[in-house]
Amino acid sequence: TISLLWMKSKFSPAWLSVAAILLLWQIAAIRVNHPALFPSVTQLLGSILEMVSTASFYRSFVMTMARAVIAFLLAALLALPASMASFHSPFWKSFFHPLIVVLRSVPVIAVVLIALLYLSPARLPLIIGCITMLPILYQNFLSAWELTDPKLIEMARLYQKTATQRFRYVYFLQSKTLLFSGIATATGFGWRAIIIGEVLSGPVAGIGTAMKKSQAYIDMPGLLTWTLIAIGGGFLIESIWKKAASFNYRPTLKPIDSPYPAKNDEPETSPSLTLGAISFSYDGKKILDNISLQLSPAHIYQLRSVSGSGKTTLLKIMAGILHPATGTVQRSSIRRIAFSFQDQRLIPMLTVEQNIAFALRSFPALTTLQQQRLDQLLQRAGLTDHRHKLPGELSGGEQQRVNLIRALLLKADLLLLDEPLTGLDAGIKHNLLQLLNEEISRSSAPVVWATHENTGDLTVPTLVIREL
Repeated sequence: TISLLWMKSKFSPAWLSVAAILLLWQIAAIRVNHPALFPSVTQLLGSILEMVSTASFYRSFVMTMARAVIAFLLAALLALPASMASFHSPFWKSFFHPLIVVLRSVPVIAVVLIALLYLSPARLPLIIGCITMLPILYQNFLSAWELTDPKLIEMARLYQKTATQRFRYVYFLQSKTLLFSGIATATGFGWRAIIIGEVLSGPVAGIGTAMKKSQAYIDMPGLLTWTLIAIGGGFLIESIWKKAASFNYRPTLKPIDSPYPAKNDEPETSPSLTLGAISFSYDGKKILDNISLQLSPAHIYQLRSVSGSGKTTLLKIMAGILHPATGTVQRSSIRRIAFSFQDQRLIPMLTVEQNIAFALRSFPALTTLQQQRLDQLLQRAGLTDHRHKLPGELSGGEQQRVNLIRALLLKADLLLLDEPLTGLDAGIKHNLLQLLNEEISRSSAPVVWATHENTGDLTVPTLVIREL
């Protein structure tokens, strides 16, 4: 019945909860019947209205909020590099662990009492807020990085994305919800810790300072009013982070006002790759053993063998994603490598066209010719109507096509294709074979095609490397 009444009403459950709290407060005030110790709702509202009309209120509120912002920035600036270092290095993870445990376990009041001996009243709330938020932010950041798909990081590195680009488009986009949830939790604890620090240290202005004065003068309505203002400040901070979490952080493709391709997208001449007696093992099992080969420009090499025989591992060694246990890899005039991955590796929060354009070093900026080429590849792959969809809205075959034309968009010096057509319908496969023939024929880059299928429809010269 209550649910049906709520559905028919214009009030949210949150507002109904607030109304219930005010009603219970008013009933308790009537029963106590002592306004000086337990003011009624109307008296509290009057006290709030009177307080917000004074300059001292705004000064106190702004000072506490400023301390909260500064303390958060300090904690974030410490937690972010520490969490990144711990994510990439077991040494730093073990190094920071006891420090974080100590900061997380020590009582706030103990930190306040110790800090009072060394810090001025103005600095104490900042330090208390920073110490309170630091372990929460560190653990939250570290958890977010650890949940990021490492295959997407490999893909971003292969396409030569900077550390800033990897953070913005891979780490941040994948972990946005977790990050903002942790930040909201940290700032909530930090807000309360800062007010506690203000109560005990008594800086010139602040919500905690005002609460301490009200308590000293036995001004119960004033103390309760400042308490409600502190609660309101906490709700405000939480609302800000919820709004920030719901914001769309996807990049927008930006046209560059130039008809010419970017200079760094032009491939070098005569690229080649040489593998010298390479071997690779995984969990004690030898995957590749003493493989030597040389890839020449303007050739396509077919690597055909059954699934699980090491084709993908060999391609990853060629790309530099993996390093051989023994042997040498020499890349001559190879600056850019394009890889059509067997497992797609599309960024879930980017649209189809954004995932394709991600291969370009200028992403999210595109020249006129790059945009035209992207549009052409979308049309040839039958993906034009899906360009604004997210990968999760596509079928497996459609995701496979996006992955393939992302590799074709980049004018690479080495093109690696790992099962690019496996599992696709015959009609789609025929169209993509025609597209691959055209693209490969126009390129001087060596191409390695790994598959367990027969690719005899290719009209370009085919050389078999070896069957593993």
